[in-house]
Amino acid sequence: MGFKSYVDTVERKNTIEWITLKELEVKENFIKKVNKSGIKDAEKLKHCENLDKYNLQITPDEEEFLKKIKDDVSSKQESIARTFIKDVKKQLSSITKNLSESDSFNIKKLTEKYINELNERKNSFKEDIGSKLKEYISIRRELVAFQMLNNLERSAEYPQSILLFWGIIFSVLMIESIANSFFYAQGSDLGFLGGIFMAFAISIANVAISFSIGFVTLRYLNHVNKVKKIIAFLGLMILLVVLFFLHLSSAHYRELAIVSPDNATSQVLKETFNNPFNINDFESFILIIIGFAISASIIWKAYRFDDPYPGYGKVWRKWEKSNEEKKKSIKKYIENLSKIRDEFNQKSIDLNRNIHNAVNNTNDIIEDITTYKATIDRYYQNTQDNAMHIVRTYRQAYNKAAENEKLLIDEDIAYNVEEYLGLSKLKKLYQDILNFAKDTKDEIDNEAISLKNNRDDFIKKVDYLYSNLTNEDAIESMIDQAYEKVKKELKED
Repeated sequence: MGFKSYVDTVERKNTIEWITLKELEVKENFIKKVNKSGIKDAEKLKHCENLDKYNLQITPDEEEFLKKIKDDVSSKQESIARTFIKDVKKQLSSITKNLSESDSFNIKKLTEKYINELNERKNSFKEDIGSKLKEYISIRRELVAFQMLNNLERSAEYPQSILLFWGIIFSVLMIESIANSFFYAQGSDLGFLGGIFMAFAISIANVAISFSIGFVTLRYLNHVNKVKKIIAFLGLMILLVVLFFLHLSSAHYRELAIVSPDNATSQVLKETFNNPFNINDFESFILIIIGFAISASIIWKAYRFDDPYPGYGKVWRKWEKSNEEKKKSIKKYIENLSKIRDEFNQKSIDLNRNIHNAVNNTNDIIEDITTYKATIDRYYQNTQDNAMHIVRTYRQAYNKAAENEKLLIDEDIAYNVEEYLGLSKLKKLYQDILNFAKDTKDEIDNEAISLKNNRDDFIKKVDYLYSNLTNEDAIESMIDQAYEKVKKELKED
């Protein structure tokens, strides 16, 4: 239950008051008993040496009559200390603890936390870039050694998309197969389906030989090693002959399949060797032209599939990948620092809101304490009036029956009644918690003032560190330091 609702409940149910004067007067038996006791004690205490003491203190009979009121005060004090005061202290202690310990309420602690995070990220980057540079330097050395060994000074050249290359090869294969299938369909028992099968088989052979020419033999003609160049040249001559023979055979097969379909397969090689250029049908010439056009296209694509110098593209890509990883580390480092700075800025906004919420909460608590204290004050006054009514009734009856020695009814006895009942403790209990709340409010107000005066400076401090850690000179300096350290480690290895 919140303080305000708790106070409202107390007010509504009137649970603080014990008994009103009017209700007390109605209880005639009780008042008669008090009166009768006073008359009786007047005789008993006559010429008593302790009479002066009872002018300041409470008589045993008065204590008996006031016991119920005293028990009620004690019960109220215990109940209030256990519920309301305990809850108030818990909330106020939580606020003061947050102010002293939590970085969600202290701009200095918050700033120190995020400055440490920025520096930790810088140190982490140094370690990360060091491992990337170690790989980079090693691969760079491998690239330089390859360039020197093979007399290369240029950058590697190769297509960016391998998928695009294979997509083109596959498309060419399909186009050739479909185009040639019309030519082979005339001599096939299966018609167009048989033509597609034969065209596809020849197209695969054409692609395989043409790719070998472009990717292997032509590229190795660029090699600095003369032996590899000679082998590549011989391989090129052989593959060109095989390719030429393939296209002639495909044309001869088509003509034989039309004239003698049953013997076309067994006679095609013999006919190609004996009469290689004996092509009579114009469509067969078209078939040869299409085949050589496809071959030329694939040879060129295969030659450009990677760098023209064998192995150079692979080494270069390996170095580029390492270089890209280094760039990614730098980019990630800057992004992480930016994220930390943005998080700090948001936390400083939250902190400002937390402080103001704490101010408002403390003000609400003080208001509730003040409201509840007013209720306690009424209880205090009502209880004291009731007690003094009993004491007066007792002493008036006593004095009426007594001859000379009178029991005084003055401020001293009123003070002693207040102390006996424990009302002063109850009052102090509320004053202490009110003072505690006001001290907490002063502390929060001071923190709010400090935040207002210093928040911009702390934000500038974080921004300044961020800019120093992310500018190009600082990053290059860290990379140079890591570079020298890694080079030294590699040299020692």
